[in-house]
Amino acid sequence: MAGLSPYLHHMVPSPGDAHRHLAVAVSLFSVGRLVSSIPYGYLVDWTNSTRDTLILSTLVTIVGSILYMVGSLLGDRPHAVHCILASRFISGFGSGTLSATRAFVVKVSRPEERTGYVSWNTLMQFAGLSMSPILPTLLARLVQRPPYNWRYDEVYIPGMTIVTLNVVMLSLLAFCMRPVDPPRNVRSPRAWTNLDAAFALFSFLNFSLRGVVGVAETVAAEEYQRLSTADDAGASVELSAEFLLILGLMGTLTFLSLHVLSRSFSAQALLLFGMAAILVGSVLVLPPVMNDRIALLQLGMGFIWSIGSPITQVLTVSTYSQMMGRRPQGGAMGWLTTAGSLGRIVFPLLASCSLTLAHSIDIATVTVSAVLILVCSNAMTPAKSAGPPV
Repeated sequence: MAGLSPYLHHMVPSPGDAHRHLAVAVSLFSVGRLVSSIPYGYLVDWTNSTRDTLILSTLVTIVGSILYMVGSLLGDRPHAVHCILASRFISGFGSGTLSATRAFVVKVSRPEERTGYVSWNTLMQFAGLSMSPILPTLLARLVQRPPYNWRYDEVYIPGMTIVTLNVVMLSLLAFCMRPVDPPRNVRSPRAWTNLDAAFALFSFLNFSLRGVVGVAETVAAEEYQRLSTADDAGASVELSAEFLLILGLMGTLTFLSLHVLSRSFSAQALLLFGMAAILVGSVLVLPPVMNDRIALLQLGMGFIWSIGSPITQVLTVSTYSQMMGRRPQGGAMGWLTTAGSLGRIVFPLLASCSLTLAHSIDIATVTVSAVLILVCSNAMTPAKSAGPPV
Protein backbone atom coordinates (compact mmCIF):
# COMPACT_ATOMS: atom_id res chain seq x y z
CA MET A 1 0.00 0.00 0.00
CA ALA A 2 2.97 2.33 0.51
CA GLY A 3 3.49 2.78 -3.24
CA LEU A 4 -0.20 3.07 -4.09
CA SER A 5 -0.37 6.88 -3.96
CA PRO A 6 2.44 7.59 -6.48
CA TYR A 7 1.19 4.67 -8.62
CA LEU A 8 -2.27 6.22 -8.98
CA HIS A 9 -0.83 9.69 -9.58
CA HIS A 10 1.03 8.27 -12.58
CA MET A 11 -2.14 6.62 -13.88
CA VAL A 12 -4.59 9.48 -13.23
CA PRO A 13 -3.65 12.95 -14.52
CA SER A 14 -5.89 14.94 -12.17
CA PRO A 15 -4.56 15.20 -8.56
CA GLY A 16 -8.12 15.36 -7.25
CA ASP A 17 -9.12 12.20 -9.09
CA ALA A 18 -5.94 10.47 -7.92
CA HIS A 19 -6.73 11.25 -4.27
CA ARG A 20 -10.30 10.06 -4.74
CA HIS A 21 -9.17 6.79 -6.30
CA LEU A 22 -6.61 6.36 -3.51
CA ALA A 23 -9.35 6.64 -0.90
CA VAL A 24 -11.46 4.12 -2.82
CA ALA A 25 -8.50 1.73 -3.14
CA VAL A 26 -7.74 1.83 0.59
CA SER A 27 -11.42 1.35 1.41
CA LEU A 28 -11.74 -1.59 -0.99
CA PHE A 29 -8.79 -3.32 0.68
CA SER A 30 -10.46 -2.87 4.09
CA VAL A 31 -13.81 -4.07 2.74
CA GLY A 32 -12.12 -7.14 1.26
CA ARG A 33 -10.65 -8.04 4.65
CA LEU A 34 -13.97 -7.31 6.31
CA VAL A 35 -16.08 -9.60 4.14
CA SER A 36 -13.59 -12.51 4.17
CA SER A 37 -12.95 -12.77 7.93
CA ILE A 38 -16.21 -14.56 8.70
CA PRO A 39 -16.17 -17.01 5.73
CA TYR A 40 -12.56 -18.01 6.46
CA GLY A 41 -13.40 -18.66 10.11
CA TYR A 42 -16.39 -20.84 9.25
CA LEU A 43 -14.39 -22.60 6.54
CA VAL A 44 -11.86 -23.70 9.16
CA ASP A 45 -14.66 -25.10 11.34
CA TRP A 46 -16.33 -26.80 8.35
CA THR A 47 -13.24 -28.43 6.83
CA ASN A 48 -11.23 -28.81 10.05
CA SER A 49 -8.22 -27.76 7.98
CA THR A 50 -6.52 -24.46 8.68
CA ARG A 51 -3.87 -25.38 6.12
CA ASP A 52 -6.34 -25.64 3.23
CA THR A 53 -8.02 -22.37 4.25
CA LEU A 54 -4.68 -20.53 4.36
CA ILE A 55 -3.61 -22.02 1.02
CA LEU A 56 -6.83 -20.72 -0.53
CA SER A 57 -6.35 -17.24 0.95
CA THR A 58 -2.71 -17.14 -0.17
CA LEU A 59 -3.68 -18.01 -3.75
CA VAL A 60 -6.28 -15.22 -3.69
CA THR A 61 -3.61 -12.77 -2.48
CA ILE A 62 -1.26 -13.80 -5.29
CA VAL A 63 -4.01 -13.16 -7.85
CA GLY A 64 -4.57 -9.71 -6.36
CA SER A 65 -0.85 -8.89 -6.49
CA ILE A 66 -0.56 -9.97 -10.12
CA LEU A 67 -3.60 -7.90 -11.04
CA TYR A 68 -1.98 -4.94 -9.27
CA MET A 69 1.01 -5.19 -11.63
CA VAL A 70 -1.18 -5.76 -14.70
CA GLY A 71 -2.69 -2.30 -14.15
CA SER A 72 0.61 -0.62 -15.03
CA LEU A 73 0.87 -2.66 -18.24
CA LEU A 74 -2.45 -1.21 -19.40
CA GLY A 75 -0.96 2.28 -19.15
CA ASP A 76 -3.44 5.12 -19.23
CA ARG A 77 -6.30 3.06 -20.61
CA PRO A 78 -9.62 3.46 -18.78
CA HIS A 79 -9.55 -0.10 -17.48
CA ALA A 80 -6.13 0.35 -15.84
CA VAL A 81 -7.46 2.08 -12.72
CA HIS A 82 -10.36 -0.39 -12.52
CA CYS A 83 -7.78 -3.18 -12.57
CA ILE A 84 -5.85 -1.58 -9.70
CA LEU A 85 -9.00 -1.06 -7.64
CA ALA A 86 -10.10 -4.65 -8.22
CA SER A 87 -6.65 -5.86 -7.15
CA ARG A 88 -6.97 -4.02 -3.84
CA PHE A 89 -10.29 -5.70 -3.04
CA ILE A 90 -8.97 -9.15 -4.02
CA SER A 91 -5.77 -8.68 -1.99
CA GLY A 92 -7.82 -7.54 0.99
CA PHE A 93 -10.08 -10.57 0.65
CA GLY A 94 -7.03 -12.82 0.63
CA SER A 95 -5.51 -11.22 3.73
CA GLY A 96 -8.51 -11.52 6.06
CA THR A 97 -7.15 -14.63 7.75
CA LEU A 98 -6.92 -13.54 11.40
CA SER A 99 -10.03 -15.58 12.20
CA ALA A 100 -8.46 -18.70 10.67
CA THR A 101 -5.09 -18.31 12.40
CA ARG A 102 -6.70 -17.53 15.74
CA ALA A 103 -8.94 -20.58 15.41
CA PHE A 104 -5.84 -22.69 14.81
CA VAL A 105 -4.18 -21.22 17.91
CA VAL A 106 -7.23 -22.36 19.88
CA LYS A 107 -6.89 -25.92 18.60
CA VAL A 108 -3.20 -26.31 19.44
CA SER A 109 -3.15 -24.63 22.86
CA ARG A 110 -4.68 -24.95 26.29
CA PRO A 111 -7.03 -22.13 27.39
CA GLU A 112 -4.49 -20.84 29.90
CA GLU A 113 -1.87 -20.56 27.14
CA ARG A 114 -4.04 -18.48 24.81
CA THR A 115 -2.84 -15.01 25.80
CA GLY A 116 0.77 -15.82 24.93
CA TYR A 117 -0.07 -17.48 21.61
CA VAL A 118 -2.58 -14.82 20.54
CA SER A 119 0.01 -12.18 21.44
CA TRP A 120 2.59 -13.74 19.11
CA ASN A 121 -0.01 -14.20 16.38
CA THR A 122 -1.05 -10.54 16.59
CA LEU A 123 2.57 -9.39 16.80
CA MET A 124 3.35 -11.10 13.49
CA GLN A 125 0.52 -9.18 11.83
CA PHE A 126 1.72 -5.96 13.47
CA ALA A 127 5.29 -6.56 12.27
CA GLY A 128 4.12 -7.40 8.76
CA LEU A 129 2.12 -4.20 8.45
CA SER A 130 5.02 -2.16 9.84
CA MET A 131 7.87 -3.74 7.91
CA SER A 132 6.40 -4.68 4.52
CA PRO A 133 6.59 -1.13 3.07
CA ILE A 134 10.33 -1.12 3.82
CA LEU A 135 11.17 -4.37 1.96
CA PRO A 136 10.71 -3.07 -1.62
CA THR A 137 12.87 -0.04 -0.82
CA LEU A 138 15.66 -2.25 0.52
CA LEU A 139 15.48 -4.53 -2.52
CA ALA A 140 15.57 -1.56 -4.86
CA ARG A 141 18.82 -0.43 -3.23
CA LEU A 142 20.42 -3.87 -3.18
CA VAL A 143 19.52 -5.08 -6.68
CA GLN A 144 21.27 -3.71 -9.76
CA ARG A 145 18.67 -2.12 -12.00
CA PRO A 146 18.36 0.40 -14.84
CA PRO A 147 17.80 4.10 -14.12
CA TYR A 148 14.65 5.05 -12.25
CA ASN A 149 11.47 3.80 -13.83
CA TRP A 150 8.26 4.30 -11.89
CA ARG A 151 6.70 1.04 -13.09
CA TYR A 152 9.75 -0.93 -12.00
CA ASP A 153 10.41 0.85 -8.70
CA GLU A 154 6.87 1.56 -7.50
CA VAL A 155 4.90 -1.35 -8.97
CA TYR A 156 6.93 -4.37 -10.06
CA ILE A 157 9.35 -4.57 -7.12
CA PRO A 158 6.60 -4.32 -4.45
CA GLY A 159 4.33 -6.63 -6.45
CA MET A 160 6.96 -9.30 -7.03
CA THR A 161 8.09 -9.06 -3.41
CA ILE A 162 4.58 -9.89 -2.22
CA VAL A 163 4.16 -12.67 -4.80
CA THR A 164 7.51 -14.21 -3.79
CA LEU A 165 6.68 -14.11 -0.09
CA ASN A 166 3.32 -15.73 -0.76
CA VAL A 167 4.94 -18.49 -2.83
CA VAL A 168 7.26 -19.16 0.13
CA MET A 169 4.16 -19.21 2.32
CA LEU A 170 2.50 -21.78 0.06
CA SER A 171 5.57 -24.02 0.31
CA LEU A 172 5.61 -23.79 4.11
CA LEU A 173 1.89 -24.55 4.32
CA ALA A 174 2.14 -27.50 1.93
CA PHE A 175 5.18 -29.18 3.49
CA CYS A 176 5.31 -28.03 7.13
CA MET A 177 1.67 -27.98 8.27
CA ARG A 178 -0.56 -30.99 8.80
CA PRO A 179 -3.52 -31.17 6.38
CA VAL A 180 -6.06 -31.81 9.15
CA ASP A 181 -6.19 -29.89 12.42
CA PRO A 182 -5.82 -31.66 15.80
CA PRO A 183 -8.99 -33.21 17.28
CA ARG A 184 -11.01 -30.86 19.44
CA ASN A 185 -12.35 -31.48 22.92
CA VAL A 186 -15.48 -29.37 23.23
CA ARG A 187 -16.37 -30.19 26.83
CA SER A 188 -16.82 -27.08 28.91
CA PRO A 189 -18.69 -26.27 32.16
CA ARG A 190 -20.08 -23.13 30.53
CA ALA A 191 -23.57 -23.04 28.99
CA TRP A 192 -23.98 -21.72 25.47
CA THR A 193 -26.32 -18.99 26.75
CA ASN A 194 -23.52 -17.57 28.89
CA LEU A 195 -21.14 -17.74 25.95
CA ASP A 196 -23.65 -15.89 23.79
CA ALA A 197 -23.67 -13.05 26.32
CA ALA A 198 -19.87 -13.12 26.44
CA PHE A 199 -19.76 -13.02 22.64
CA ALA A 200 -21.93 -9.88 22.61
CA LEU A 201 -19.72 -8.26 25.26
CA PHE A 202 -16.42 -8.96 23.54
CA SER A 203 -17.78 -8.01 20.13
CA PHE A 204 -18.67 -4.61 21.59
CA LEU A 205 -15.26 -4.35 23.23
CA ASN A 206 -13.46 -5.20 20.00
CA PHE A 207 -15.63 -2.75 18.04
CA SER A 208 -15.13 0.14 20.46
CA LEU A 209 -11.47 -0.34 21.42
CA ARG A 210 -10.26 -0.98 17.87
CA GLY A 211 -12.29 2.03 16.78
CA VAL A 212 -10.60 4.29 19.32
CA VAL A 213 -7.19 3.10 18.16
CA GLY A 214 -8.32 3.69 14.57
CA VAL A 215 -8.92 7.36 15.40
CA ALA A 216 -5.38 7.64 16.78
CA GLU A 217 -3.90 5.97 13.70
CA THR A 218 -5.87 8.32 11.46
CA VAL A 219 -4.86 11.62 13.06
CA ALA A 220 -1.42 10.90 14.56
CA ALA A 221 0.75 11.67 11.51
CA GLU A 222 -1.27 14.69 10.39
CA GLU A 223 -1.34 16.24 13.88
CA TYR A 224 2.38 15.63 14.37
CA GLN A 225 3.18 17.30 11.06
CA ARG A 226 0.97 20.26 12.00
CA LEU A 227 2.69 20.77 15.34
CA SER A 228 6.20 19.99 14.08
CA THR A 229 8.78 22.78 14.15
CA ALA A 230 10.38 21.60 10.89
CA ASP A 231 11.11 24.35 8.37
CA ASP A 232 9.57 22.62 5.36
CA ALA A 233 6.85 20.09 4.63
CA GLY A 234 9.29 17.36 3.57
CA ALA A 235 11.15 17.52 6.87
CA SER A 236 7.92 17.42 8.87
CA VAL A 237 6.82 14.31 6.96
CA GLU A 238 10.13 12.60 7.79
CA LEU A 239 9.78 13.56 11.46
CA SER A 240 6.25 12.19 11.60
CA ALA A 241 7.45 8.94 9.99
CA GLU A 242 10.14 8.63 12.67
CA PHE A 243 7.52 9.32 15.34
CA LEU A 244 5.26 6.55 14.03
CA LEU A 245 8.23 4.17 13.79
CA ILE A 246 9.06 4.80 17.45
CA LEU A 247 5.44 4.18 18.42
CA GLY A 248 5.53 0.92 16.46
CA LEU A 249 8.74 -0.26 18.12
CA MET A 250 7.33 0.53 21.56
CA GLY A 251 4.16 -1.36 20.65
CA THR A 252 6.28 -4.35 19.66
CA LEU A 253 7.89 -4.34 23.11
CA THR A 254 4.43 -4.31 24.68
CA PHE A 255 3.41 -7.32 22.60
CA LEU A 256 6.56 -9.18 23.65
CA SER A 257 5.97 -8.40 27.33
CA LEU A 258 2.41 -9.75 27.38
CA HIS A 259 3.54 -13.38 27.55
CA VAL A 260 5.40 -12.61 30.78
CA LEU A 261 2.75 -10.30 32.23
CA SER A 262 0.00 -12.88 31.69
CA ARG A 263 1.76 -15.17 34.17
CA SER A 264 1.57 -12.58 36.95
CA PHE A 265 -1.71 -10.77 36.26
CA SER A 266 -5.21 -11.92 35.37
CA ALA A 267 -6.68 -11.29 31.94
CA GLN A 268 -9.21 -8.91 33.48
CA ALA A 269 -6.49 -6.86 35.18
CA LEU A 270 -4.44 -6.60 31.98
CA LEU A 271 -7.51 -5.67 29.94
CA LEU A 272 -8.45 -2.93 32.40
CA PHE A 273 -4.86 -1.66 32.38
CA GLY A 274 -4.92 -1.46 28.60
CA MET A 275 -8.22 0.42 28.71
CA ALA A 276 -6.80 2.81 31.30
CA ALA A 277 -3.83 3.53 29.02
CA ILE A 278 -6.17 4.30 26.10
CA LEU A 279 -8.33 6.48 28.36
CA VAL A 280 -5.34 8.50 29.62
CA GLY A 281 -4.02 8.90 26.08
CA SER A 282 -7.41 10.03 24.76
CA VAL A 283 -7.65 12.68 27.47
CA LEU A 284 -4.12 13.95 26.72
CA VAL A 285 -4.82 14.38 22.98
CA LEU A 286 -8.20 16.04 23.54
CA PRO A 287 -7.70 19.44 21.81
CA PRO A 288 -8.67 21.60 24.84
CA VAL A 289 -6.21 19.61 26.98
CA MET A 290 -3.39 19.24 24.45
CA ASN A 291 -3.64 22.90 23.38
CA ASP A 292 -1.21 22.32 20.47
CA ARG A 293 1.58 21.06 22.76
CA ILE A 294 3.51 18.43 20.84
CA ALA A 295 4.81 16.79 24.03
CA LEU A 296 1.25 15.92 25.09
CA LEU A 297 0.53 14.58 21.60
CA GLN A 298 3.58 12.32 21.80
CA LEU A 299 2.69 11.12 25.29
CA GLY A 300 -0.99 10.59 24.49
CA MET A 301 -0.33 8.67 21.28
CA GLY A 302 2.23 6.58 23.12
CA PHE A 303 -0.38 5.55 25.69
CA ILE A 304 -2.96 4.73 23.00
CA TRP A 305 -0.86 3.24 20.22
CA SER A 306 2.08 1.65 22.02
CA ILE A 307 0.51 0.47 25.29
CA GLY A 308 -3.28 0.33 25.15
CA SER A 309 -3.69 -0.97 21.61
CA PRO A 310 -1.44 -4.07 21.87
CA ILE A 311 -2.86 -5.07 25.25
CA THR A 312 -6.55 -4.69 24.39
CA GLN A 313 -6.11 -6.18 20.91
CA VAL A 314 -4.70 -9.38 22.38
CA LEU A 315 -6.77 -9.62 25.57
CA THR A 316 -10.20 -9.11 23.98
CA VAL A 317 -9.55 -12.11 21.75
CA SER A 318 -7.68 -14.37 24.16
CA THR A 319 -10.06 -13.82 27.09
CA TYR A 320 -13.12 -14.79 25.06
CA SER A 321 -11.21 -17.72 23.59
CA GLN A 322 -10.36 -18.96 27.08
CA MET A 323 -14.04 -18.76 28.07
CA MET A 324 -14.92 -20.89 25.01
CA GLY A 325 -12.56 -23.63 26.14
CA ARG A 326 -11.83 -26.01 23.26
CA ARG A 327 -15.02 -25.50 21.28
CA PRO A 328 -14.68 -24.76 17.53
CA GLN A 329 -14.03 -21.03 17.31
CA GLY A 330 -13.38 -20.19 13.66
CA GLY A 331 -16.77 -18.56 13.11
CA ALA A 332 -16.66 -16.72 16.43
CA MET A 333 -13.19 -15.36 15.69
CA GLY A 334 -14.43 -14.22 12.29
CA TRP A 335 -17.23 -12.20 13.88
CA LEU A 336 -14.90 -10.70 16.51
CA THR A 337 -12.42 -9.68 13.82
CA THR A 338 -15.22 -8.17 11.76
CA ALA A 339 -16.45 -6.17 14.77
CA GLY A 340 -12.96 -4.70 15.17
CA SER A 341 -12.75 -3.89 11.47
CA LEU A 342 -16.11 -2.11 11.60
CA GLY A 343 -14.88 -0.04 14.53
CA ARG A 344 -11.82 1.02 12.54
CA ILE A 345 -14.11 2.16 9.73
CA VAL A 346 -16.80 3.94 11.78
CA PHE A 347 -14.81 5.74 14.51
CA PRO A 348 -12.24 7.49 12.26
CA LEU A 349 -15.14 9.11 10.38
CA LEU A 350 -15.79 11.15 13.53
CA ALA A 351 -12.34 12.72 13.23
CA SER A 352 -13.31 14.24 9.88
CA CYS A 353 -16.12 16.11 11.67
CA SER A 354 -14.31 17.25 14.81
CA LEU A 355 -11.27 16.01 16.72
CA THR A 356 -12.83 17.13 19.99
CA LEU A 357 -15.98 15.15 19.20
CA ALA A 358 -13.99 12.08 18.13
CA HIS A 359 -11.78 11.98 21.24
CA SER A 360 -14.74 12.76 23.54
CA ILE A 361 -16.65 9.79 22.14
CA ASP A 362 -13.47 7.72 22.50
CA ILE A 363 -13.29 8.62 26.20
CA ALA A 364 -16.97 7.82 26.77
CA THR A 365 -16.72 4.51 24.89
CA VAL A 366 -13.65 3.29 26.76
CA THR A 367 -15.25 4.25 30.08
CA VAL A 368 -18.39 2.25 29.25
CA SER A 369 -16.21 -0.69 28.16
CA ALA A 370 -14.30 -0.65 31.46
CA VAL A 371 -17.54 -0.54 33.46
CA LEU A 372 -18.88 -3.52 31.50
CA ILE A 373 -15.73 -5.50 32.26
CA LEU A 374 -16.03 -4.73 35.98
CA VAL A 375 -19.74 -5.64 36.04
CA CYS A 376 -19.17 -8.90 34.17
CA SER A 377 -15.95 -9.86 35.96
CA ASN A 378 -17.47 -12.91 37.67
CA ALA A 379 -18.43 -14.40 34.30
CA MET A 380 -14.96 -13.99 32.80
CA THR A 381 -13.30 -16.98 34.46
CA PRO A 382 -11.57 -19.07 31.78
CA ALA A 383 -12.71 -22.61 31.12
CA LYS A 384 -10.35 -25.18 32.60
CA SER A 385 -8.17 -27.12 30.24
CA ALA A 386 -9.31 -30.67 29.56
CA GLY A 387 -5.75 -31.72 28.92
CA PRO A 388 -3.02 -30.99 26.44
CA PRO A 389 -3.96 -30.60 22.79
CA VAL A 390 -3.49 -33.71 20.70
